[in-house]
Amino acid sequence: MTEIDRILELVPGIYQILASDADRDVAINDVLVRLGDISRQDRVSLLSEAGSARPQEFWVKCSHQWSRSENEVFHEGRPMLLNEVFPAWISLWQKGQEVHGTLDDFPEKERAYFQSRGMGSCLMYPLFLRNHLWGVLCFESVSDQIKWDDRVRSFFKCFCGALAVSLLRWDSERLLVETNRELNTAVDRARKLVVESDKANSAKSEFLARMSHEIRTPMNGILGMARLLSYEDLTEGQHEQINILLQSGEMLLHIVNDILDFSKIEAGKLIIHAGVFDLHTMLDSVHGLLEGRAVEKGISYQTEIDENLPHEVMGDSVRVRQILMNLITNAIKFTNRGGVKVRTRCVKNSPEVIQIEFLISDTGFGIPEHLMPRLFEEFHQLDGSSARSYEGTGLGLTIVHRLVNLMHGKLEVESVQGEGSQFRVILDFKKSWASHPSAESSSSSYLANRKILVVDDNPTNLRIMGGLLAHWNCRHKEVRSPHEAIELLMNAKNNGAPFDCVLLDMMVPEVDGVQLAQRIRKLPELSETMLFLLSSMDVREHKSDFLKSGFSAVMQKPVSAPQLQNVLMQNLYQQERGKPVVLVVDDEEANLECNKRFLGKEFEVFTAANTREAEALLQGNHEIEILFCDHDMPGEKGLDFCKRLQKNGSSVVRVLITGHSDLDTMLDAINSHALFRYVLKPVEKDQISKIAQEALLEGRKRSQDKVKLAYSERQLQEAARSPSASQLIEVPPEKIRVLLAEDNLINQKVAVQFLKRLGVECDVVGNGQEALDVLKQNADYDAVLMDLHMPGMDGITATKEWRAVESATQERAHLPVIALTADAIKGDREKCLAAGMDDYISKPLKLQALKDVLGKYVTLPPL
Repeated sequence: MTEIDRILELVPGIYQILASDADRDVAINDVLVRLGDISRQDRVSLLSEAGSARPQEFWVKCSHQWSRSENEVFHEGRPMLLNEVFPAWISLWQKGQEVHGTLDDFPEKERAYFQSRGMGSCLMYPLFLRNHLWGVLCFESVSDQIKWDDRVRSFFKCFCGALAVSLLRWDSERLLVETNRELNTAVDRARKLVVESDKANSAKSEFLARMSHEIRTPMNGILGMARLLSYEDLTEGQHEQINILLQSGEMLLHIVNDILDFSKIEAGKLIIHAGVFDLHTMLDSVHGLLEGRAVEKGISYQTEIDENLPHEVMGDSVRVRQILMNLITNAIKFTNRGGVKVRTRCVKNSPEVIQIEFLISDTGFGIPEHLMPRLFEEFHQLDGSSARSYEGTGLGLTIVHRLVNLMHGKLEVESVQGEGSQFRVILDFKKSWASHPSAESSSSSYLANRKILVVDDNPTNLRIMGGLLAHWNCRHKEVRSPHEAIELLMNAKNNGAPFDCVLLDMMVPEVDGVQLAQRIRKLPELSETMLFLLSSMDVREHKSDFLKSGFSAVMQKPVSAPQLQNVLMQNLYQQERGKPVVLVVDDEEANLECNKRFLGKEFEVFTAANTREAEALLQGNHEIEILFCDHDMPGEKGLDFCKRLQKNGSSVVRVLITGHSDLDTMLDAINSHALFRYVLKPVEKDQISKIAQEALLEGRKRSQDKVKLAYSERQLQEAARSPSASQLIEVPPEKIRVLLAEDNLINQKVAVQFLKRLGVECDVVGNGQEALDVLKQNADYDAVLMDLHMPGMDGITATKEWRAVESATQERAHLPVIALTADAIKGDREKCLAAGMDDYISKPLKLQALKDVLGKYVTLPPL
């Protein structure tokens, strides 16, 4: 066997070691042993780089070595400068060439080195890693002076390439292991930091919530007693002092609420609740709440609503309102001249979702460019100096930004310092059944071709009014002087095409709106022309005087499009057809009276206690156009009655009043035309009045013949006195008794005083256990007001135990339990309902809020 054959026979074992997963140093040592056997040399060494101080220097050390002599012990060599030890060969290795020969062949310095090691001949190969000279593989013979065969040298050169590849792999694997180890360490550290951060956030949120609760408790006493004092007969100065106290307290509560909302958002515990709400009503409410602030500062405040905007949408009305209130309040706060304008329009309208833009612009100070990046940072204010002019927490815009993100919306801001700012909020809302503009289009069709005259000396006001009337397809004219108005009215009358109505501004030149109305009323030819007054002043105190001057209605500017539309429609309709007739069906006498008052003097209202009485009335002689029917009645349910009326061909427009939460059932009834609308309890005055107006228009649209109904007042009274009716009408008790569970003495006094003003008797206990004991002994209460956080036994636990008592004793009727909560701790409201509570009242108590919530469950005497 030749030398090369013997080498080739041993090669597979070496390559197997290089390809194995063995430890790098172990593998290299094994390879050097095999190479020693193949080469039959006395020593095989690996010189590897040891770092270089300068680019031209190449330092190496003997990192691995195999020796045939058992007496030779390997010690890792000290670093040596290859340029000095092998000066004649360093340039050859850098070119990738091997060096071989005997001592006699070597230059003087190289010969001296090998003589010191007792060598007779050697073969040395350079090793390259990433195109960089990394080391040298040395084969050394102690005594023999070997002449190396070309084929053997070629094999070892190839082997050095394979060794370099393995070294790269080992280095990569080592780096990967080290990187993974560092990554795992970093991940573990990050997890620990997350846990610590969560604990810190939780502790912070809990602290803020508890502090908010502790602040609210004394604030409840302060504001409650202040409100009680405000009801007393005080001097003007004392009333002013009480108002300052109330305003300061409300401001403090606003700050507490900001901090609480921020803590909830930070902890990821603020939830967006979607529900159906009237967008127009909400915008009008925000305008009404903030208009006074603008008036106090002497700036204008306008709200413009796109006519194509639907009334009812599905979203979180509380958070949308909070976003707008914060942005508009800020705009008013930082504006001392000019004004603030709020514009709302529909951006995109798809079958399922409607995208709405809210644009809040002002002519205030503007925001400096260098402060824009910090605009939405928490606790940051544009004026951060100790002498700043504007109060607040610096959380308003931060909360707006976070809320918009939670609702998956967009928030943009543009500002020019000294000229003003503009905030743009875009939010998506799901459509409700009322998102379709059927009601609006019917209103528009009713006003179409009506001749309306607008009198105002302000060109902007004329343009706005003209645009609205044109949108409703009215035939309208705009004039700027009283003389021109009277002349136009007379000419139209003489030509046989009189105006249906006139919109008069209060502040017109020469004479005011009232004086102009008096002049018009003195002309017999214009006696039937309806007059409407629009005024920028507060018209509430003098409204009755204005109506006596001949106006059909008085509106305070700025007038929203829906408000103007409803006023025009209602008065024109009433002028043509007299009072519309409405039938209200409810088994609760208090609800009947309440809804009757809500509908007001504009409607002639009949009532029925059940569907049998209602059906009898519908078969009479009165022209009943609208039916408001309660769903939850004994016997036939309201929805079933409406479906039966539809089946029988009744033309009455049907509206259901319900506490039913099954939205799909309501939508199906509307889509099948069994219902026109539904109203969720508790019913609000503006809501039922608006729906009644829409129902009137719907009735006029229908082409089928109306059933003529007539029923005398005497017959109605007899029907109400019938046995079936009297059994179903609940007679309100003479006295209402409420049990109050509250541990704070000040809060007890406030609640007791409020209840007395509502005509309610009250017993007081200090914790949940006492409340439970009293109820077990005597459950003759109409309701329980239960504070949540009390010593001993809290309100949640007490309610759960009382519900268990009710379940075990079937004779006990369900007792309404209403929570008193500061709404400071996350989940309080959900816990209330889960524990079996029926409702909740937020602290600090307000008389109207207490009356509204308590009135759902008991019949309160009139104030």
